Amino acid sequence: MANTKGNLLSGDAYFASVNRPNTRFKPEGEYIINVANLDKANKKIATDLGLTVKNGHDKIPGDYVKLSQGTSWPNGNPRSLEVLDSEKNPHPSNVNVGNGSQVNVMFDTSDYNVNGNKGTKGWLTKVQVVNLVEYNPDGFDIVPGGYVADTEEVAFAS
Repeated sequence: MANTKGNLLSGDAYFASVNRPNTRFKPEGEYIINVANLDKANKKIATDLGLTVKNGHDKIPGDYVKLSQGTSWPNGNPRSLEVLDSEKNPHPSNVNVGNGSQVNVMFDTSDYNVNGNKGTKGWLTKVQVVNLVEYNPDGFDIVPGGYVADTEEVAFAS
């Protein structure tokens, strides 16, 4: 394959770290998104560009590709990732993109050959959130009309 710029894939976001870098595997952090549930046309784009299309992950549905980008430029200057809403407005940095969000993702590719391992890397450059499923870390939604605790402190006599 050849090195390309300005490619576009559409699908569903899974395990996206696009507002803040993910530091789980790299201490300096990296921006990551798995673009999943690729339809036939988007799968063809990915395979034609030489990206590895995976399937069968128990937490990522359908065919998917992983795209990532470092947090600094080769000269050491910090790099941010542009995340937009469906009308191309900046996506709020305090609203996390959750699994199942529909996204359009821009990326570049480059070929690599490291110690005999050859392939094509997808470099994440921009994300457009078309339909947001906000990530909710505690797993609960607010239930209208449900129980609400009285948070007023009660003083006990000693």
